[in-house]
Amino acid sequence: MSTSKAHNYDAGHFLASKEASSPNLDDIFKDFEFSVQGSGIHQPFTAIFHRMAGKVPDKIAIECYDKAISYLDLEIKSNQFAAFLTAAKVTEGSILAVALDRSIEMVVAMLGIVKAGCAYLPVDPKLPHERIQYMLEDAQAKAIITSKSVLQEVSCTAEKLDIDTIFPILEEYSDVYVERVEDTSSLAYLLYTSGSTGNPKGVKITHKNLTNLLLSVQQAPGMHMDDRLLAITTISFDIAGIELFLPLITGATVVLANSDAIKDGRLLYKLLQEKQISFMQATPATWRMLTMAGWDKPLPLRILSGGEAFPKDLAMQLMGLCDEVWNGYGPTETTIYSTMKQLAPTDDQITIGKPIDNTGVYILDTEMNPVEEGAVGEIYISGEGVAAGYHGRPELTADRFLPNVLEEAFPIIYKTGDLGCFLPSGEIVCKGRIDHQVKIRGFRIELGEIEQQLLQEPAIKEVAVHTWEDLPGNKRLVAYVVLEDASKADQGLFSKLITAWKDRMMKRLPEYMVPGDWMPLDKLPLTTNQKIDRKALPSPRPVLPGFIDPTQQPTTETERLVHDIWCRSLRMSSVSVDADFFDLGGHSLLAVEVMTAIDRQTGKNVPLTTLFSHATIRKFAAFLDQHSGDASWASLVPIRTNGHLTPLYLVHGMAANAGTFFKLLHRLDDQQPIYGLQSKGLDGTDAPLETVQEMAAHYLREVLEQNPDGPYILGGYSFGGYVAFEMARMLKEMGKEVSQVLMFDTQAVNMPMYHHQHTGSFAALKARLARRKVWIQVMLKAPKTYQKFKKRAAKHKKEKILQKLGLAPAPSKDGRGAVIKRVRAINHQAMVKYDPKPLDVPVIVFKAKIIPSKSSNHWANGWTDYCKDVTVIPVEGDHFTLFEEPFVDDLGKRLRHHLAGY
Repeated sequence: MSTSKAHNYDAGHFLASKEASSPNLDDIFKDFEFSVQGSGIHQPFTAIFHRMAGKVPDKIAIECYDKAISYLDLEIKSNQFAAFLTAAKVTEGSILAVALDRSIEMVVAMLGIVKAGCAYLPVDPKLPHERIQYMLEDAQAKAIITSKSVLQEVSCTAEKLDIDTIFPILEEYSDVYVERVEDTSSLAYLLYTSGSTGNPKGVKITHKNLTNLLLSVQQAPGMHMDDRLLAITTISFDIAGIELFLPLITGATVVLANSDAIKDGRLLYKLLQEKQISFMQATPATWRMLTMAGWDKPLPLRILSGGEAFPKDLAMQLMGLCDEVWNGYGPTETTIYSTMKQLAPTDDQITIGKPIDNTGVYILDTEMNPVEEGAVGEIYISGEGVAAGYHGRPELTADRFLPNVLEEAFPIIYKTGDLGCFLPSGEIVCKGRIDHQVKIRGFRIELGEIEQQLLQEPAIKEVAVHTWEDLPGNKRLVAYVVLEDASKADQGLFSKLITAWKDRMMKRLPEYMVPGDWMPLDKLPLTTNQKIDRKALPSPRPVLPGFIDPTQQPTTETERLVHDIWCRSLRMSSVSVDADFFDLGGHSLLAVEVMTAIDRQTGKNVPLTTLFSHATIRKFAAFLDQHSGDASWASLVPIRTNGHLTPLYLVHGMAANAGTFFKLLHRLDDQQPIYGLQSKGLDGTDAPLETVQEMAAHYLREVLEQNPDGPYILGGYSFGGYVAFEMARMLKEMGKEVSQVLMFDTQAVNMPMYHHQHTGSFAALKARLARRKVWIQVMLKAPKTYQKFKKRAAKHKKEKILQKLGLAPAPSKDGRGAVIKRVRAINHQAMVKYDPKPLDVPVIVFKAKIIPSKSSNHWANGWTDYCKDVTVIPVEGDHFTLFEEPFVDDLGKRLRHHLAGY
């Protein structure tokens, strides 16, 4: 175009203009005359980046995995990308989608699109294909720049451009920078957010919007040329704009975190240290994940939290771990952040601070009049950050983007839907939402969008979606459903409907918008105005699949026998033959009770783990029918034998059986082989092993017979951690590869309070009080688990009293319970006598967060005395409940994330 400005240069020009010493940011911007108060906001951010590339050509602009690109090369590649698009007849003002994995190529494409005078549409390639297709069609995107895997799946009218085909030919195109953005009110990007009508809506962000935000945040919290920013956010979340572009207009370095690290607090913490990160932005959910993953030592780091409300306890904790903590607030419609505040330990409450540059914030009543100081009203925002409205939604735009009658400087005011109030200091406190919009992990969700999707299901008559928080920081979605056919509210049938609904929703909605909890209701509670009374929605209860199903009653003699035994133990009148014993409330102690009854009535003695691997009446009865006598007994118990990942070999706790580890089966990768190890002697025939070394040698014989070459991942729960540690020593002495040893809350033997019995009345009282403190915490975090344990303890106490009075038969000396008790006592003595020696093997400690007392709270459970390479991963629950619902979900998730790094 004749009006475009071309800038010819070569590497020599850049190097000639480079200062001898590292340039000062203030000097650079005196030359630029780009500032938030001056002409800066009237320039596209790519123009500022172009000038910065001329000042620091050799400096690293982006690091990603083991790759890096300098400012000069990034400038040249993005210019060539823009030239490629222009040669391909892409007209200025077009919308081009970017759906790429996190990479340097992704940033080049985004810069190139803007430099071509177009707007980019950021698309997370992991989104459901139906959602990607809708966004492309709604945006009328001219092209989508992506990879072959997405190209094949997404159906759309947009031209599909393969990044792997484009990059090799970029050298053929001009590397000249051309300013094609003549009007900064033109579009820079289009970003889709959740919409209440059932489909997402596109927010139009202009160059002026984005540049104003970047230059303002550059001043506070501040970005410096020597900063290294860790970018962790998907590009479909608006705050990614700060992570990718703020460093590039400043001369700093962007470090792109990989997708594994983003999900794993342990890996993220490692990146912060290894990459010498000085600035990071994240949602409170991510900050909490980091603190839970073992971040307990201060780092030279400035952090910015945004996307959702910042809990005060978390903010205060973070202030002790880094140099500065900032809180930002702003809807996507006002370009990422509209207010900012540096938090201090003396703050009485967490505020969202004051407006950033060129921004007005108002708190108004229902008549749009300003409220008095301290009074609550709705937050409205004006200024250079206010977007150009919603793409293709004129009515919605008119409803939310209003004429600003309060201030002439900014003609448009945005109605946020957030409640807030002004403090005497001028700072703002956000008080939540007026409507049914929520935020989970920073993602804005219109509950109405989920409800509209569910109402398309013919089985659903009415639905309400709401949030609840079962654990601090773990906000979840629950769907309350009124069915067309009330008879299908039966738990067995309802669970099948849930599976079908979730499968269909995962094809249309992001994972974070699919409810995790479901509850059938006869009718939805209503207010006097006949609207859904969300405050009256009941606390969700889990739907347990396969309770009573008339079509799934036992049909064979063996099924009826097993059915009757299960019903007595589970205190139920009837159970479906396809119901899972553990989903119905079964646990390890009930499993012993059931198997003892099976022994008595069948004369067979099958391993206890049979119930874990055949957990339905149909499967268990079939197993019994196929085994006429005693089943062959072994310590090695297959839990999942297929899969290409390194096998896990997990050693029993003090209670001697490996049934605990079956709970990990559906919580780990389906390609993860898992084997449990149970004590010799549990069959009541073989003599139990008496030392940790004997157990390790015996278990290894069975492991090596099954897997002679390795590699191996060993692990153990509680006492089992010692055996796994000793097995690792023996394997290394054989020259075998041991990847790591997993300790599930195993205390190292130099922690005497773990092993020695409390003596004396005072010590005994202290121990009881410490245990009571633990149970109070369990009760608060998982009341159902607490009640289950209390009922179990009460039942056991009642049985002992009745036995003493002669009103109940004494326990059998040869029964399974008695056998386990004997083996448990032997295991305890083996633990007390065990004296481990230091070993060069990585140890991963999954440490229970609930502990009896501070005196027993070594940060790594004492394992640093025996290993140099120790990693701690905190998990929910205490020593006795971390494998129990709901805590085992957290353990499974963290173990899966950890193993994904190997």
